[in-house]
Amino acid sequence: MKKYIVAIISFMPSNLLRVFLYNLMPGYQISLDSKIGFLVIINVRRALMKRVNISRFNIISGPFDMIMEEGSSMGPSNRISAIERTSGNTPYCKMYRYSRFSREHVIDVSGGFEIHEYSKIAGCRGQFWTHGGNRDDYKIVIGKKSYIASSVIFSPGVTIPDNTFVGLGSVLIDKFDESECLIAGFPAKIVKRGIVARQSLARNAAQ
Repeated sequence: MKKYIVAIISFMPSNLLRVFLYNLMPGYQISLDSKIGFLVIINVRRALMKRVNISRFNIISGPFDMIMEEGSSMGPSNRISAIERTSGNTPYCKMYRYSRFSREHVIDVSGGFEIHEYSKIAGCRGQFWTHGGNRDDYKIVIGKKSYIASSVIFSPGVTIPDNTFVGLGSVLIDKFDESECLIAGFPAKIVKRGIVARQSLARNAAQ
């Protein structure tokens, strides 16, 4: 029944009506100053969203908690999903303040997914997987003020520290713990150190 309700809500003609009905019927907690685009499907266990912006055609569906902090946003046509609990990991997706997905990314949150403050998954068609294989921890964590370029693939259990740049088309299979570096390649490794991933943030902080 719930999947039919959220499908109907996604067709509503105004943003305010979509937000109001998502709060009323599935019982989500979405602030009224949020923007939920046309044909956005939100069919999750729990949704907590404060002043967020979700563009059209996004599908957020599965047995997980979707948490979006203030100022976080998604471009169009992303797919965020989860299968049932994997090896003891709790499915969830948390977007911290002012984090962003651009467009057409596939994000599996079965083992947990976090993108921290001011980080951006840019371009399109990135893949982020948190189930499969044999790992102790399947969760993907992207640190603060990091930049993930287009068409990357993240394997289960990958961690990216703060202020990290991940290059175009990279395939990541390991955890990284060194910040302010460029990670690139297949399999990805550190190829340059001493860089600032989000130059625009650094310029604004200096002003």
